[in-house]
Amino acid sequence: MRILCLLLAIGFPVVLAAQPGRPLLGASDDRRAAKLWDEAIAHYSLGELAEAEAACSAAIERDASFFDAWMVRAQVREDGGRWAEACADVKAACAARPELVDARLLALLVRLAYRSGEYTEALQVLERLATWRPVTAEEQEAWNLLVASVQFAEEAVREPVPTEAVQLPGDVNTAMPEYYPALTLDGNRMLFTREIRTERRVQEDFFWAECLEGTWTVTGPVVGVNTSGNEGAPALRGDGRVLVFTACEEIGGGYGPREGMGSCDIFETRWVEEAGRFGPATHVGQPNSKAWESQPSLSSDGKTLLYVRSARDAEGRRWQDIFVADRESSGRWGPGRPLTGPINTSGKEENPVLHPDGKSLYFASDGHPGMGGMDLFVSRMQPDGRWGDPVNLGYPINTAADENSLLVAPDGRLAMFASDRGTPGNLDLWTFELPEAVAATPQRPLTGRVVDASSRQPLAAEVVLLYSDGGTHARVASDRADGSFTLPLPEVGSLQFVVDLPGYAFFSQTVADTTFRETSVEIALQRWKVGATLTLRDVRFDTNSATLQATHQSELDQLVELLAPGNERIRITGHTDATGSSATNLELSERRAGAVKDYLVARGIDASRLVATGRGSAEPVASNDTEEGRALNRRTEITVIE
Repeated sequence: MRILCLLLAIGFPVVLAAQPGRPLLGASDDRRAAKLWDEAIAHYSLGELAEAEAACSAAIERDASFFDAWMVRAQVREDGGRWAEACADVKAACAARPELVDARLLALLVRLAYRSGEYTEALQVLERLATWRPVTAEEQEAWNLLVASVQFAEEAVREPVPTEAVQLPGDVNTAMPEYYPALTLDGNRMLFTREIRTERRVQEDFFWAECLEGTWTVTGPVVGVNTSGNEGAPALRGDGRVLVFTACEEIGGGYGPREGMGSCDIFETRWVEEAGRFGPATHVGQPNSKAWESQPSLSSDGKTLLYVRSARDAEGRRWQDIFVADRESSGRWGPGRPLTGPINTSGKEENPVLHPDGKSLYFASDGHPGMGGMDLFVSRMQPDGRWGDPVNLGYPINTAADENSLLVAPDGRLAMFASDRGTPGNLDLWTFELPEAVAATPQRPLTGRVVDASSRQPLAAEVVLLYSDGGTHARVASDRADGSFTLPLPEVGSLQFVVDLPGYAFFSQTVADTTFRETSVEIALQRWKVGATLTLRDVRFDTNSATLQATHQSELDQLVELLAPGNERIRITGHTDATGSSATNLELSERRAGAVKDYLVARGIDASRLVATGRGSAEPVASNDTEEGRALNRRTEITVIE
């Protein structure tokens, strides 16, 4: 019987270690009860769980002290996720035969009480096992996680986070399951998965919904993507023009109209403006493998793909981790690689969702201390590019049940998830507000279009938002067809906004929470030729000085890239506002233009191509009566002279 308890304690099917007719230490003297137990073992070996449970129940009715029958029924109920019933059976077995209770059995009680949500009881039993240690390293790892989880969960219930979930307002939820939502960057358009029942089968399809004053209305199926097969786990680029999703190999082979590599794979499709629908979906390539790939998440700029990969190791054990791939300059996806940092564990990680802030990653896992089953976590990107320690979202967001399918809106606080808590067996979309400690940085869409300044034709330019240290917040190419772009802009703070295209003078401007708030912006790029003038407004000098600050000089570095491949000559003209005397301003503007020239020469630009001059406050472009106007007048102009 101690072997039975050992196997139960570490979570392996225990009845396979027993054989019908073979007595264990907890056997019954009642022959009919013993025969029923033999039948239960036989049924269990064949996967007939209902019959095995019924036989155990009948044996227990004949002999309430039948330890083995209680324990096998506990195993059957645990296999079905009926944790509370399994825990009750083990406690009944212990009460019936207290002489068989040992440390392994108490360890089992800890795990079952924990999975039942009885955290205080689990902690009480745990305190009786303070000096007990598992035998193997694998058991020790599982035990350490269980101990940490019990302690975390008991405290989390005593100190719940202030939030309450409600069903998503509107007509998205139906009598069929809805799950896996995906949002555009404005937070007002959603794509979600719904099960559809036909005469022949149940399949998964995508649907659109739009939000008006907090209420979601379904606007129809996603034309161009849905097939007679299953489509699931969608993710959208911020502008809604790129969709990645999962399709799985169907019975008999194939992925419907698509081709895959094996099991479930990730596919991508782009919006076709002329047709008003998505085009044919294509395989994303090397992020996929012969393993199982699913649950993709796309960064709001479409440059980063996160997904889940699952396979078996050499010993036949299944692992499941979060992977990441980057979009290459060719437009194809690079190879996938496991996330760096402490997110992936020996347990399962699922459902990665990268928030538009680019620094908050939400995911589900059973490999970190939690409330039981799959819990929801957030990890933050660290300065070195690694992901930080996961933070549990807390109770009652997480419970003893499995939580998954979480989405955090661009505002960083509103969250959606799928749950059957309202109608057991039928997943619906629910929503709640994240506590501040686990919320993301609020983002709003920075939208616009890029055109040629002369022809007004759309341009496919690179549009970037940079941090003050030169790090990239988001990067996207404007659409070749209409020049449009959408990027996530933080609701607070400021970033450098750069639009660049070879052969054109780049555009650069500092954008903050009040910039471009009301309307979409149009960026008109000039051809880089004789007569073209480029205005730099963010060359960083010390106050009232011509000394360049020792910080990242985004505009000057961009200018170096513009000049390096050519041989054109340029004039660098410094301008100031009208504060101070004209003579002082003229001198300052000349010295600042000279500092810019020196910067370019130090980075490899031939000095013979550069002419530096200053105009002081003589050529204002705005009124000097306001701070905004004075800021516009403080500028450096770059003009192609030959």
